[in-house]
Amino acid sequence: MSDKPDARKIALLLTVAGPDAIDVYNTFHFRPAAEGVEDEDPNKFTAVIGKFDAYCTPYKNETYDRYLFNTHFQDDSEPFEIF
Repeated sequence: MSDKPDARKIALLLTVAGPDAIDVYNTFHFRPAAEGVEDEDPNKFTAVIGKFDAYCTPYKNETYDRYLFNTHFQDDSEPFEIF
């Protein structure tokens, strides 16, 4: 598929991923080109993959992660290298 046009790659991705992926794809908003900002063309395969990556990446709660890090204590049987 690497030598096929981007529109065909996008169509194949959405066909294989199923109707839920099509619903998600229809909610994506692509920015128009602006000064110094690369446009997010909905007809480019890399832009669509980037949108799906951003959608599927879980949200990170830095405050909670810091809390877990700062409240962790070394167990008696835990070596320092693992702690």
